[in-house]
Amino acid sequence: MDRSTPRPERTEEERAAAYQKMRRGVITNELARPLIRRRFWSKIDNTGGPDACWPWLAAIGHSGAGQLTVGRYMLSAHRVAWELTHGPIPAGQVVIHACGKAWCCNPAHLKIGPLSDAHVGRRKPIDACPHGRDRRRYCGACATAPTVTG
Repeated sequence: MDRSTPRPERTEEERAAAYQKMRRGVITNELARPLIRRRFWSKIDNTGGPDACWPWLAAIGHSGAGQLTVGRYMLSAHRVAWELTHGPIPAGQVVIHACGKAWCCNPAHLKIGPLSDAHVGRRKPIDACPHGRDRRRYCGACATAPTVTG
């Protein structure tokens, strides 16, 4: 392409799709690293067993979902749990909590569906940690809870 020829303008949808494609590739590559996997699973309390909710013990966003920084991206913990156990999230789909608890990272409690299904029966964000303390403040019990790395 000649530099004097102007580049065709892309629509907002095309720019958003290109960004999401690039982001998915970066995130997929980063999540393949063993260090990221160990770091992620060390922040989950899965001592309740395979059927119980597995609370996220680190940063919690305003929606009540866990957050993890990978590279320069802030990721939702439940989305990372899905990708580590089931693979990439299909385009146009979201990860839905079957248990209704935004902080839960148990892959057995997560399912894939359209965004319209994610808001059906949605509760208000949970402001308390599993120990009943305010999620916006430091919880000594959560910070010292035993974790299982995997």
